[in-house]
Amino acid sequence: DVERIASAVAAQLKKPDDALLTVEQAAALTGITVKGLERRRSRGQAPHAVRRGSRVRYLRSEVERFIAGVQP
Repeated sequence: DVERIASAVAAQLKKPDDALLTVEQAAALTGITVKGLERRRSRGQAPHAVRRGSRVRYLRSEVERFIAGVQP
């Protein structure tokens, strides 16, 4: 439900240590190319992303959770 997701994103954004990362920064942290990350995002296989206007951003905590789940 949209309200639940919006609420969760808002709560995450309030954390001072949870920066918004660009696609390039998220790709560098995950070791996946920008194109590969975009492809995974379209398939629902990437960290949760948020839109800021026309730009896509990733919460650092989501990228870190994704890395922890992918790498042993």
